Parts: sequence; C-alpha cells; structure tokens
Amino acid sequence: MLDLFIKLLDKLTEFAKVRSEDREKFIDRYVEPIYQDAETIYKDYSNLLRSIRSKVESEHKVEPILKYLEEKRQAHLPTRTKVRALLKKRLQEKEITQFERGIWGLMMGSVTAFDEGHYSLEPVSWGDHTLLDIANRMIKRGVKDITPSERLHMLDFIDRQICGINGAWKEVVDGYAELRSLAIPKFKITEK
Repeated sequence: MLDLFIKLLDKLTEFAKVRSEDREKFIDRYVEPIYQDAETIYKDYSNLLRSIRSKVESEHKVEPILKYLEEKRQAHLPTRTKVRALLKKRLQEKEITQFERGIWGLMMGSVTAFDEGHYSLEPVSWGDHTLLDIANRMIKRGVKDITPSERLHMLDFIDRQICGINGAWKEVVDGYAELRSLAIPKFKITEK
C-alpha cells in the first residue's frame, strides 16, 4: 500500500513538472515574442497618433494628413499582421487571456457608439482599427478643409484613441505580469 502511495506521489510530481514545463514553453515561445511585438506596436501607435495630432493642429487640409497616415502606418504592418493572425487563432480557440485582450484593444483602438453615428450610453469599446478609424472618420465626414470646429472633432477623436491605446497597453502589461508570475517558482519566506 505504501509502495502504491509513493508511485502515486511520483506520478503527481511528474505531472506537475510537465505542466510547469508546458507553462514555461508557452511563455517563452508565445508570450515573450508577442509581448515584444505589442511593445513595438504600442510605441509606433503612440508616436504616430501624437504626430497626427500635431498635424491636425497645424494643417488646413485633410489630404496631407491622410497621405501621412497611410505612409507611416506601413512601418510595422508585417508585425501587426502577424500579431492579428495569432490573436484571431486564439480567439477561435476561445482561450484569450487578459494579456491578449489588451493587445487586441491596442490594435483595434477605441470608438464609442456615438462616433459611429449611434446614440448610446455604452462605454468606450473597441473600434475596428486604431489608425484606420481615424482615416475613415475623416473620409466619412467628407471634409477637405479643416475648419476650427472640424479640428476640435478630429483632435477629440485622436485623443480618445490615445487614451484607448494607453488603457489597452496597461491591460497588456498587467496580463503579461500575471502570466510571467505563473512561471516563477514560489518560495515561502520564513522568519528567523
């Protein structure tokens, strides 16, 4: 009987070791690389949104802003395409983590129902695309010249996108820390 109990303990220990190794592989092969990509995307979007904001403050025509936006969004397009494909796969598996939800929010931006022409009390939610939402909004409004009123609307929309990606980045970092903590061995600290 004792022999059986010892074998059971050995199997449980082996199982725990395998689960720990699987968790470490998940972090090393998936979490770390996608975190690095997300950081690149966040920095790019953050800088680009601030640049677009500056252009909206100084430009008098929409067309140069749209051209600038289209040109600059190409810089990390392959990285964003890869991350989007990985996240879509995880969404299909219905196993998305807070970390991944934050990355998805980073890439989708934030749009309110009001921005889409609907009147709703819903809170800010994901848009379709952090940068393209800005371009589409400019195009949909059909404005060629930037009036003071239009400038305020554009700046407000950009500011909400900046706020949205900052919130999403916080979710990425919090989720990342949580996942990393799963791979850290837990040691009990005893007082002497």
